[in-house]
Amino acid sequence: MTITRSAFKGYVYQQQVLSFFIAIMDSKRDIREIEAENKVDHHFDDLRVVRDKEYYIQIKNYPQMTMDDIKIDDKNITIFNNKNKYNADNNNVIVVNSEHIETTTEFWGLRAALVNGIYVIPLTPDDIFNEMENMYFDDTRIRIILEYSYKLTVDAKFCCKLDDLPEFKTISMDLEDNTILVREIEVSNEKGCQFIIGKPGVGKSHYVNELNKKYSEAIVYRFWVGSQDLFIEKRLEFREFIKNLSFLIFKKPKLHSEAEILSKINRDKLTIIIDGLDHVENYKPRELERYFAFFEKVTNACVVILSRPLQYKINYPIYTLENWTQDETINYLNAAFTITNYSVTQRVYEITQGYPILVSFLANHYNLFGDINLETQIDAIDDYYELLLDNIDMKTALSIFMINSSFILKEEIPILLNNNMLSTIVLEFIRNYPYLFKEIDSRVSLIHDSFNTYLRNLKLPDDDLEYGRNHVFTSIMNQEFRYLSRFGTFSMTDYDKKNVIKKYSNLLIFNELMESHYDFDSIREFYFAIRDELENFQDILDIYEYYDLLLILLSIERNNLVGNDSLLHQLVSYLSSFHSDEIKIYSSGALWAAYQLEINNNLYPMRKLLSEHSYPADNIADYFKVLEDEELFFEKFKGDSQSEELEALLKDSSNYEHQKKKTLILLLAEIYIKRDLENEYYKIIQEYVESDEQQSINKIRRKCQNFGIRNFWGYSILEQAKYLIWEQGYATQYNPLRNTSLSKIISNRANNGSFDVEQYITSYLRLSVHLQNKVDINNINKFVMMYYNRKDYSVYSFPALLSVFEQKGFIREEDSIDLLIKLMNQSEKGIRHLLTTYLSSKDSECMLTHKEKFSSDNYYVDYFELPKGHINQLEREFIFDYFFNRLGRSNSISFYEIKQLLESKHRYDLIQILTYNSIEISNVPSERLAFFDDLGIRARIIEDKKTDEKYIPFENGNIHLEDMDYIKSTGITYLELASYTDGWHNSLPYIELFSLFPKKELTTDVLKIIHNAFYAKVPRINILANYQLIPGNIVELLDMIDLEIDWDRIYNSFCIYLDVSMIECPEMKN
Repeated sequence: MTITRSAFKGYVYQQQVLSFFIAIMDSKRDIREIEAENKVDHHFDDLRVVRDKEYYIQIKNYPQMTMDDIKIDDKNITIFNNKNKYNADNNNVIVVNSEHIETTTEFWGLRAALVNGIYVIPLTPDDIFNEMENMYFDDTRIRIILEYSYKLTVDAKFCCKLDDLPEFKTISMDLEDNTILVREIEVSNEKGCQFIIGKPGVGKSHYVNELNKKYSEAIVYRFWVGSQDLFIEKRLEFREFIKNLSFLIFKKPKLHSEAEILSKINRDKLTIIIDGLDHVENYKPRELERYFAFFEKVTNACVVILSRPLQYKINYPIYTLENWTQDETINYLNAAFTITNYSVTQRVYEITQGYPILVSFLANHYNLFGDINLETQIDAIDDYYELLLDNIDMKTALSIFMINSSFILKEEIPILLNNNMLSTIVLEFIRNYPYLFKEIDSRVSLIHDSFNTYLRNLKLPDDDLEYGRNHVFTSIMNQEFRYLSRFGTFSMTDYDKKNVIKKYSNLLIFNELMESHYDFDSIREFYFAIRDELENFQDILDIYEYYDLLLILLSIERNNLVGNDSLLHQLVSYLSSFHSDEIKIYSSGALWAAYQLEINNNLYPMRKLLSEHSYPADNIADYFKVLEDEELFFEKFKGDSQSEELEALLKDSSNYEHQKKKTLILLLAEIYIKRDLENEYYKIIQEYVESDEQQSINKIRRKCQNFGIRNFWGYSILEQAKYLIWEQGYATQYNPLRNTSLSKIISNRANNGSFDVEQYITSYLRLSVHLQNKVDINNINKFVMMYYNRKDYSVYSFPALLSVFEQKGFIREEDSIDLLIKLMNQSEKGIRHLLTTYLSSKDSECMLTHKEKFSSDNYYVDYFELPKGHINQLEREFIFDYFFNRLGRSNSISFYEIKQLLESKHRYDLIQILTYNSIEISNVPSERLAFFDDLGIRARIIEDKKTDEKYIPFENGNIHLEDMDYIKSTGITYLELASYTDGWHNSLPYIELFSLFPKKELTTDVLKIIHNAFYAKVPRINILANYQLIPGNIVELLDMIDLEIDWDRIYNSFCIYLDVSMIECPEMKN
């Protein structure tokens, strides 16, 4: 399992802090160098950071540390009696994992305390990750930085410079074909917008590269790069344009608003080159007005827009891109095709008059077949296609490419045409004119959009395409996988689209798809296309179908396997071993890219996939490293015994502890696998694998002490050795990777979280291929769709959801509590508030009813966040056990941590404890200071907040609970309300606001409300909002308006969703 899939909390604290400072370097670009473990004559050696000055940083993992625990003299800083030497002439910083540091200043925008010239920055792991999330638009870049920083540590490369950071990527702006620079540039870079208009194939896109050579600082955005572009539709959207322009302009992986982008463009007088605006007009006409509105705001910079002639009126200077001159044509033929024969180059020019696309076609044909296949001059690209397609049968046959805007498999051509003669014509035409097509494996598409435009303008009778369209529709409706991933790119009637959307907005059908094929990306791409298409249809889904579709979308967003190199390799290995004659991957995601790389040695799909998901290009080397390691996996324990060498390494005092741990793990596995019965370690590992675990742990801990390994590592060492034995296929009787199924592996390990499941299924598939055992490979979908190990926000609304289901009699409170605890156990962070939120919404008696589920030392509930009535139900001993557990070794606690407790029946006991133990209260509001002063309790006042902040309704375009009066006064409708998001990008965030409207009206338009919530957009960046609050909030809304619905169906969908998510709760179904 790669580190990118590991939990952030699994890192040691020092690694977390290193990752954090590398993230600051990455996002702000003002740190020049970071060095870890640098050799100096003092103890501030954990990190050396070079920014405007050189800073020396010491990292301390002391969760209970307060400022009172720090003692400083001229040479040493003492924390908890541990002396650390420092150089007072340096810029010294301490980063500490503590929530108990009183901060008085800032350091680089972080809260800090300053004592004797040393900055003390309190940063818990949660603080670190929250700060990192605020640096970036999404988790993609965070994952890349975490992986990079971890790799530095593993490789013992402790120095990192700004230029060493992984490159951050936009969607690719590279054309699929190389550009040969032949033209002279005649465009000015004056202020304002200018259009370069050119006919199809005149070389506009390649001219962009020629412009970019002259204006090397120019920013380039393309609406078209090739016919099999993974994001052929996405790059046309204005929101994608803004996102990528932000990255390209600011050179930072941080998103900026449209206003910030325009300000930067105008202020810095940038040059922006935009290629292929005609594609927006042809394929996303609704977006075109937004682009022209953007152009109008560029007043002090140069924007060059290349396009075919538009129907939209252009009010900017227009230049025309002409054909190549004769010299340019000859230069191109020489450079691109090594055609130097004078008579050939002259003939090509005479026929094409330097029309670039025709020159390319004729040159390709000449190099393939040794002749020029035209005799007369051609002036237009349509004339060329007309000559090639010289009869109606040929045109009818080629019109198959009008059915789909992405690709068609060669094997599908006879199926879609249903005519042997026409399919023969198409396949022969592809063979004769391969340069007119883009081919990847058996996938075929038109090389240039001009061919597509020509076919579209023929306006052939629609009957010629009707059979193919009907076939695709029937196939999809029959739940066949072939066309699912291309649903969004096939030409279908609205009637057919509606039928498909309605059929598949059903969790049972979704479940059937998961069980029927291993191509998980086809399912994901299909449902994303359904989501996009549904925006245009408000009248087709009922409440149950909307709800099912919502839960399906939350499932498919969890994991795309991009970056899961080891698992992808095992999937490809299995498919090529057992399905080599019938591998059917119809999607264009991670599995397809891995298959192409490994089986066809085609790196293009993987490079493109990594680029589109913002991974550095050199990540493809990580995949090859996996391939290299896998070749030798089952060779590790072959040959002569290495036990003597391994034991010698253990006894070598010069080796570090972590080296010795790895050595001991290998030694134990080797001795067991080779049945070295005489070795003193054999009985230890045999007992652990086959019978008595605790006795073995005690024995190995004693051995660890002899080798300078701390004894608490004993359990971990035995676990890793046992797993290594399992991976090699030994201990058959006890091995969970033998004599089982993929489905059982996933089900049995699901409670341990998706990271654990991934490790097991990777090992299981590897061993199955090695032993040539067939497996239930379609069940890989169970893993891809399962509840994710880290910050899976799809369960955020469960507290509200469960409460409604309780009211309807489906479940009991204790079932809800058990489920929420299970969810928190399956997720290592991000949802720790769930049970506290749930309990806060219940009557206080629930604390007595379920008190056996609570303890003062667990992390499931933040008891001091509960309402005072709930706290009153808890016994004094329980409350103050929890209080002291929370206080730890600190002698200070924040006012806001005890605010509720101060208002509860335990108030006087708390005051006594605070007074007796001289506990200081921090962050006290000024109006409460006198209360503590009168009691003689030390208190620190919170820094005054600005009091001149005024309430702004719908601030930043987001909705807030405080907007209720404003909504009343301005007459905002409930349909408009459903289209707003909160400040965290969530759709349908505040159901309470709908109480302003009559229930009868809400009931009438409830489907429209749900539809608008589905397509709510985030202000500024105009992306679809998050769905994570909708499952619970829809149910609350339906309950609030007393809508008569079949609640059994809603609850049944919820139970199916739990099954899909691999959240095992049998009590929910009883």
